[in-house]
Amino acid sequence: MEVHKFRENVLGLYNHTCCISGLRAQKEMWHPLVDACHIQDHAKSGIDHPTNGLALCKNLHAAFDSGLISLSDEYRVLVHRSLQESETAYSLRRMEGQPIRLPAQPGFRPGLSYMRLHRERWGFEAR
Repeated sequence: MEVHKFRENVLGLYNHTCCISGLRAQKEMWHPLVDACHIQDHAKSGIDHPTNGLALCKNLHAAFDSGLISLSDEYRVLVHRSLQESETAYSLRRMEGQPIRLPAQPGFRPGLSYMRLHRERWGFEAR
């Protein structure tokens, strides 16, 4: 699957809405606010299946790719124990434990094996 197809497929599954924050961006925007994020790095895994993807707003995409946040097997937000931040209105800590919005089609939910590898890569404690 080509990268632009991955993007189209993942964003379509999530209705162009960030699965954590709920931010929704119009499909036609020149500078989209919601990205299709690979759970397992595409450069290393080569996996472009939609189950290796999440729709995330730009800030949460960066937080996910840098290991500040991850997802539990119950599709809840995990925040890395080493994150140091002050409580603000937009705080990653405030999102901890929050369930994500899932695609309507159960066969296209984020793959548990991909999420486990993401947690292992970034040193999230088993929960």
